[in-house]
Amino acid sequence: LDEVPTTGPGGLPVTAATSTEAQRYCRCLASKQLSAFELDSIPEHTSLECLRIPMVSANLTLASRRRALLDLTRHRELFDSAADSAALRNLLSSFYQSRGLGYDAADVLITLQTPSTYSVRLATSRSDAVYLAYSIRVDLRSFSQNESFIDLAAVTVSDDLR
Repeated sequence: LDEVPTTGPGGLPVTAATSTEAQRYCRCLASKQLSAFELDSIPEHTSLECLRIPMVSANLTLASRRRALLDLTRHRELFDSAADSAALRNLLSSFYQSRGLGYDAADVLITLQTPSTYSVRLATSRSDAVYLAYSIRVDLRSFSQNESFIDLAAVTVSDDLR
């Protein structure tokens, strides 16, 4: 990073497209086998406009907990974000498998927004990004009702695949 100039010709910001040193730094980061979320947390990765992994962003709103609570063999709080996160990961893993996609837990970031709504960011390949976004938008809610003890009341997917 010390070798990457701070500004380019004419005082313009340096990017991977305009600097060999920046390209080298971006390739070095890519070789570290970091997840998409780890790369996003490195400010230089963004500021140098290094190649980014496509990301599908969705909000998942959970339906009533009555069915979920009846299906569980142990008691839990009405809203348990750790259990919900695990259930959402299991749901997404099954959903990926049903669509013939490879699932890697490191490519899924689940963040609690409200007691019943979760933000989900899914790193994916460029070739699968549009298909995954479409499938989640159209099929995930009905899939959750058939395959999981967690019911989804709503699924919204961002049109920006980054």
